[in-house]
Amino acid sequence: MRAGLSAIEVQAYREGASLFERALELWDRVPDAKELAGMTEAALLERASICHFYAEDHARSVTLLRRALALVDEQEHPRRAAWLYGLQYRSLWGMLRQEEGSAMLDRGLALLEDDGPSPERAGLLARRAKSLMVQSRYHAAVRVARQALAEQARLEEPGGRYVDEIGALNALGVSLMATRGVEEGAEALRRGLDMAQRTHRALDITSTAVNLSDALHLVGRTQEALQVAHQARAQLADLPIREAWLSLLVSQLAFDSGDWDTVEEMLRAVGARRPKGGTAELDYSLRRAELALGRDERDGARADLARAAELAVDSREPQYLGVLGALQVELAMREGDVAGGRAAVDEALDRIEFCSDDALRMAMVSAAGLEAEAGAAQHARDLGDEAGVAAALTHAELLVARVRACADDGGPLEEAFLVNAEADNCRAAGRDEPERYAEAAAAWRELGRPYRAARALWRQAEALVAEGDREAAVEPVREAIGITEQLGATWLGGELESLIARGRLRTRGEGEAVGDAADDEPFGLTPRERQVLALVAAGATNREIGRQLYMAEKTASVHVSRILAKLDVRSRTEAAGVAHRLGLDAVA
Repeated sequence: MRAGLSAIEVQAYREGASLFERALELWDRVPDAKELAGMTEAALLERASICHFYAEDHARSVTLLRRALALVDEQEHPRRAAWLYGLQYRSLWGMLRQEEGSAMLDRGLALLEDDGPSPERAGLLARRAKSLMVQSRYHAAVRVARQALAEQARLEEPGGRYVDEIGALNALGVSLMATRGVEEGAEALRRGLDMAQRTHRALDITSTAVNLSDALHLVGRTQEALQVAHQARAQLADLPIREAWLSLLVSQLAFDSGDWDTVEEMLRAVGARRPKGGTAELDYSLRRAELALGRDERDGARADLARAAELAVDSREPQYLGVLGALQVELAMREGDVAGGRAAVDEALDRIEFCSDDALRMAMVSAAGLEAEAGAAQHARDLGDEAGVAAALTHAELLVARVRACADDGGPLEEAFLVNAEADNCRAAGRDEPERYAEAAAAWRELGRPYRAARALWRQAEALVAEGDREAAVEPVREAIGITEQLGATWLGGELESLIARGRLRTRGEGEAVGDAADDEPFGLTPRERQVLALVAAGATNREIGRQLYMAEKTASVHVSRILAKLDVRSRTEAAGVAHRLGLDAVA
């Protein structure tokens, strides 16, 4: 028992769990176990369960708490039972059994409903506030966090192991920052972080630093957020605890801010610890999928997203559901799976709206869906599929309305998503407006999100080429290529190279002319190839092309192959789309 308590003091929780388990094995064999241990068997079970929780063995923690609850009479000791239910909630939540966990917390608070201020009630209210916060139910979280802090202030002895003032400050700070109370929220989080550091509570340092850093990032203060995360990570580097959450957060911030080498480094560090189950593996899978999609490693992204979806099946946390939905939409869009993309949008939005008021994640998913619908409408328009165009426009209209609503009282990120969404909405309607994508690129650039800026620049250049302004398209292409080369964004780099080839844009030398002055044809097509392309766009087979243009079927096939190479496309359908969008489907 003395060794176990000493292990807790130095935060060696895995060792503490093992020592307390040995004491539990001996309990029934020692006549005066309670006196020697200095606590009841239920209290020992609680200590052991807490050590298992901090050692990330949540399942064992739940088992021990159930044994402890069986030894406590709820009627005789309601506060004691209520606290154990609160601990069980925490472990179940960590296992992503969140509905079951919430029921345990409700049960604990119900036992104290008619109770006066107590450390247990104050602590459970702090846990309720944190639960609401991670579900993005921010307004309710602010109310409950203030209640928890008020009850803690009324206690004769404000301290104690039941009181969770740092947790209440976390819930209050994150929720205020998400609802435009940025400075008050940041101050609450910094106060909580200072308390954790003064008391050397490493796990509280981790959670509060993660929350402060993430909240700063979500209001556009990414460099400040990185500073907080790196400082905490350095501070905890030599302590015997897992710092996976800080590494995962640095990974997220580094991806958004354009440092993908650091993303890989952080994911490698987390992967070495092999997170199994729970929110750590869920976040890890999402971060791996995000990087894999950026690098065009679709098989890896597909596997990671499948694992994330499996882990998140009962999750109520929009911070994961939003990222999962947006990445699923992007993968579906890359693979031309319109139905799959729409299903991912619908599921993500339904789940986020059911449990939260998280405007940012709803904007993120809706904007991803709108980008996919713009591509679907464009493709259907190329094929003359009027029903497909109508369906895409209907979905686009609903999605852009949702993004507008999310940005009404939103912060800089919600506004950037809206600018991008308005540009994609115009593309869906067949009205490429390059200036809208230029505005989107500027918004992302100001927020320090280079990858999103590069994607907007690509669409801007694509729209300029479609308008025939190849010279104006050069500068956004050059800027986007510079970003993709720095990031290693293979997928986007390939799209840009394809656009350069199709538009015959010269981007290498400063001051070079764009295109070939002696050739007005942007793809270098001969008059005969223009005739063949017009027939390809009309859906003609090689045999039909040969018959109409009085050439052998084999000759027509050669012409088609050359056209695909010059347009830098992979199929006749893509060639038809390019011809349609750029007005090349008229017979020369």
